[in-house]
This record gives sequence, C-alpha cells and structure tokens, in this order.
Amino acid sequence: MKTMPASDNNFDSDSQRENDADRVPAFSPKRLIPLSPTARRNRDLKETRIGWKMAALGWEFSSQVVAGVALGWGVDYFYPNMGHWGIIGGATAGVLVAVSTFIRNALKLNSELEGFGKKAKDSAKNE
Repeated sequence: MKTMPASDNNFDSDSQRENDADRVPAFSPKRLIPLSPTARRNRDLKETRIGWKMAALGWEFSSQVVAGVALGWGVDYFYPNMGHWGIIGGATAGVLVAVSTFIRNALKLNSELEGFGKKAKDSAKNE
C-alpha cells in the first residue's frame, strides 16, 4: 500500500495548492489545511488589501465631511451676513456626499468579497 507523505496534504503541486487557497471561503474548515508559503502569502496579501480598503472607507467618509465643513466655513468667512448657514450647508453637503460615496464603495467592496465565495461555490458545482 502506497501512502503519500504528510507534507503533501493531498495536493499534486504548489500551483494547485495556491489555486485552492484562492477558492476557499473565509470561514471554511478547509482553511485549516496547511498551505505552501507562497499560497499563504497570496491569501494574506488579499486579506490585507481588503482590510486596508475597509479602513480607507472610514478615512474617505471623514475627510469628505471635513471638506464640506471647510467649504461652508469659507462661505461664512467671505459672506459674514449669512450667519452660520454656510457651515450648516457645507456640513450637510459633506455628509450627503460622504454617505453616497461610502455606500457606493461599500457595495463595490462587498461584491469583491462575495467573489471569493462564488469561486468556491463554482468549484464545488464543477466537482
């Protein structure tokens, strides 16, 4: 009876191991299978890239609100007879722009995250 070494983990090659790492969903027990260093690095890079994109959403939101307030402050500075309506209008515009771009980018990021799950489902259907 011929047995495979424990280090192979039923993979034919490193390239197959890397491809399987791309298709496994985030919370699957298959993620516990030891990966080659290259596959682990690729998976970690993808997860890190998505994490940074999530962090960028928060920074983008806050910077757009601050930009709206700054523009409103500029309007109040150059037109002092308006009261504080420039800041109020600028803050409102900043929040509206920030919410709309946040939703658009969050939906785009969500579709990117769902792409990993779709790859795993498609591969399961093909088997």
